Amino acid sequence: METVLTADLRKGLRTVLLFSLFINVALLAPSIFMLQVFDRVLSTRSLETLLMLAAIALLTLVLMGVLDHYRARILAGSGIRFEQQHGPRLLQQLMNASVRQGGRGYVEGMRDLATVRGFLGGPGFVAVCDSPWVLVFLLIIFLFHPALGVLAAVCTMALIALAILNERLAQPSVARLRETSQQASRVVESMLRHAETVTSMGLTRAMTSRWQRHSLQSQAVQLDLSRTSGAVNATSRVMRQAVQVLMLGYGTYLVVHDNATPGIMLATTIILGRALAPV
Repeated sequence: METVLTADLRKGLRTVLLFSLFINVALLAPSIFMLQVFDRVLSTRSLETLLMLAAIALLTLVLMGVLDHYRARILAGSGIRFEQQHGPRLLQQLMNASVRQGGRGYVEGMRDLATVRGFLGGPGFVAVCDSPWVLVFLLIIFLFHPALGVLAAVCTMALIALAILNERLAQPSVARLRETSQQASRVVESMLRHAETVTSMGLTRAMTSRWQRHSLQSQAVQLDLSRTSGAVNATSRVMRQAVQVLMLGYGTYLVVHDNATPGIMLATTIILGRALAPV
């Protein structure tokens, strides 16, 4: 049964990657449509061409929506199958460890499995599937105009560096938050598991104070993490908007000097926005 689930899971992930290919290609439709409208339709004033381009673009986007929907369903199913495959074995191992360690780590281990399941079925894994397309989109921008491609690459690397910085700054706090949260949870579990003994011996206030101490530590770490992540995320949002302004502004400069067309200016700006989405 385990082999069947493993093969099924791998098949599902391969299907997700294939769907991601078509979805990201379809996401170029608005950019190509805008490029053709500005550089061909407006110059020829051909309404027939406009209608044909609009129909193709809309059909492509509908297909993209269908594939995106089924990709999400496949990922959700993959997460469930992953839990079905590894859950019983992990639970048995945790039960054995619980006998040796007095129950420590039992709840946390199953929560970790649920976290992995949620990641496989959530937007995080979608970003992983879409991340290789960042390079493809940057290459397309470079083919439109080398100067715009260089600007897009520099801006993308700056945002990636900011994301790495955020992860490095947050990692110690996240580990500490996890530790303090687990300690507080273990106190509560111990109190509930031995509620009669704790109450009869008059240890309720002492155990509550112990839980409160761990909870306050967790809250302090959470506050510190929120301040750091909030500052980095705010900077990231500003940079993402600034990148769009820079791209559009430089594209306009090239158009004014007849080094690019208005269609290229707008199309590359839209493509860059799509390229930055997984970042």
